[in-house]
Amino acid sequence: MEWSASLRSTRVARGLLAALRDFGVLAGAAKKHLKPLLLPTESFAFLAMLRGTLGHRGNISLSDPCWQLFFLNETGVERFFIEAQQRRLLEYHAAGAVVRIEFPVATLDEYAHELAQRAH
Repeated sequence: MEWSASLRSTRVARGLLAALRDFGVLAGAAKKHLKPLLLPTESFAFLAMLRGTLGHRGNISLSDPCWQLFFLNETGVERFFIEAQQRRLLEYHAAGAVVRIEFPVATLDEYAHELAQRAH
């Protein structure tokens, strides 16, 4: 017996949802939602500097599409910037739509070295 296209699609979708649940990407009993991935603040700060070197600075950095890889919206990104500032990984200043982000060093190599030193 061959399944209809609709039944095949439904079974594939259920299988994908089950796999996402099993790998910890989805949460919720009846109503599923994406769980945020674990992203250490140091990794976030390094990625923010990297993206800044590629032109994603200031307010643009909050809505940078790369953060969607970690299921972060603008509020989540801003919280990471605030956390990174509290840990003195960077300076984050926001006043309305004006955002300024400064890093303690000038290059990615220096920043990677500084972050590695903090880890030890």
